[in-house]
Amino acid sequence: MSQTKTYLYLHIPNLPALLSPKRFPNSDHRPLVAVSDLSEQGHVRYVNSEAKALGVQTGLRVRDLHRWNGSLNVILEDPRSRAGIAQEITSILKSYTLRVYPKGPDHYLLDITETEHYWGGALRIAEKIERQLLEQWNLESGIGIGPTRTVARVAALSVGAPGQLYVSENRVSDFLRDQPIQLLPGIRPKMIARLERYRLRTIGDLAELPLEFLTTTFGVHQGIRVWQLAQGQDTLQLKVKKEICTLTRELSLPSNPVLLDHLENFATYLCSLVAKDLRRNNLSARRLNVRFSYSDGPSRGMNRALEISSDSETILTHTAQSLIQQLFLLKPTSLSTLSICVTRLRTVDPPDTINNSSKQESSEGPSKRVHQGFPHFPSGPGHSRRNLAVA
Repeated sequence: MSQTKTYLYLHIPNLPALLSPKRFPNSDHRPLVAVSDLSEQGHVRYVNSEAKALGVQTGLRVRDLHRWNGSLNVILEDPRSRAGIAQEITSILKSYTLRVYPKGPDHYLLDITETEHYWGGALRIAEKIERQLLEQWNLESGIGIGPTRTVARVAALSVGAPGQLYVSENRVSDFLRDQPIQLLPGIRPKMIARLERYRLRTIGDLAELPLEFLTTTFGVHQGIRVWQLAQGQDTLQLKVKKEICTLTRELSLPSNPVLLDHLENFATYLCSLVAKDLRRNNLSARRLNVRFSYSDGPSRGMNRALEISSDSETILTHTAQSLIQQLFLLKPTSLSTLSICVTRLRTVDPPDTINNSSKQESSEGPSKRVHQGFPHFPSGPGHSRRNLAVA
């Protein structure tokens, strides 16, 4: 039977802004904003509670702060000072356990499973850490304790500063039920917006969804990850093979002028490689894209949907050559690279794929197969380049 883990998550909101009154005593209890650069293009890194009450948020540009008409104390963040304080905080935390994992300048994760009994329990350690930060730097902190890293983090962010929250293993579901989705790690604004379209706003709403819905909506890798987070589980050991979204093959063209017939031969060669890549991954494509890169200007491309989802070299070649003829008429000079990409990939049954592939190859015959050496240009590493891009 595995031992129940105990994690402590320390959150010190707006560490640079809290330290700033020590350098600017007259800025205490005033809206304070720490920025990366004082120019118009600088970003807001941290805000204190007074500035947050006025509507200032991290991520704003410095030019956006003019709307507050000079009521904010804008300071330049000091990375060296912050790094020095962070190092001292890490030293304090390592006195309770050697398993300290900084998650940022004001976020720290501690694994106190093996050391909590030396200090009288996890809550006792939290009280000591909170007292040391107050006495040494007058810093308020939020501390969460839980059986997983995810639960400890959500607890620390939900309790605020100052505060402590201990979530036992049998209370994880009840605790997470009403917490906002934004507290889960790795949940970005775009995903939050998509979840809100389904009226999913709390972790409890997310936990009630079937796994199949999440994998269909967000993909296998992200869907499983979101589902595990909603259950309060950790995802560090999650290893899922990511889906292949596109397959690309690319060829560098000779510097001398290229004729249309040569481009069609090159396209046939690249399509043969793409077809092999599709069959190797048990996939079929529904759309094909051809792109020309030019040595004296921006690239151009065209795409077309295939008649059927296929991995046939003949179908790919016919479509690619048709697109090349149209692109070549737009600009036939200064060509440097030809690339062929297939998208909207679908999984096919391996036995059917093998049978279809063998039939197609036998029907095509040797006249349709193009080898690496072309009759018009010498082949070799100096004249051709192959690239497989899996996105």
